[in-house]
Amino acid sequence: MLKRSIAHAIDAGVLITAPAGNDYGLCGIAPAILPGVLAVGAHRTDGTVFSFSNHGPPYDGHGITARGEAVLGPTPGDGGTKARKGTCVAATLVTGTAALLLSLQRHLGQRPDPLAVRDTLLTTAHPCSPAQTHHQPGRCLNGILNLPAAEAVSTTRAPSTRNSPAAASRPAPSAWTATTGARQRCA
Repeated sequence: MLKRSIAHAIDAGVLITAPAGNDYGLCGIAPAILPGVLAVGAHRTDGTVFSFSNHGPPYDGHGITARGEAVLGPTPGDGGTKARKGTCVAATLVTGTAALLLSLQRHLGQRPDPLAVRDTLLTTAHPCSPAQTHHQPGRCLNGILNLPAAEAVSTTRAPSTRNSPAAASRPAPSAWTATTGARQRCA
């Protein structure tokens, strides 16, 4: 049911970002492992990928890493903030970046295209060095979120050419973040 719902949302032009999970390795977490979902791993403030950030074949081709350490988030009940870490934190930063790029598309007179934004984030991700990945290149997924490069591509991209009847009739696209997911057994 989750797989079908995600596929339907993506077919409707919705960008779904999801944390890769914090299970220390080759673990598949739904919905992040599903095709078309932008999976997000986490790295430290120095760019080193966290050892707990999931990676592996289920994320190949559709995942990036983003800062997942020392990100301030609200604390319930007292109005304060607390430093947070993990792939959930990184996923919120990637979702915010996607929203910024969608806003930029609109500002430039383009039809906001969340799936083009996803593709831009994937293709502009900065490759990790061997030291950043603990000499395991797959830990970096497609690379590290690179907002300046993604912005540069977004400002030069022609308006969306999706002219299918379904695209014309669907509501304005959106971005959605899955901050919890059904767990699958680790390999």
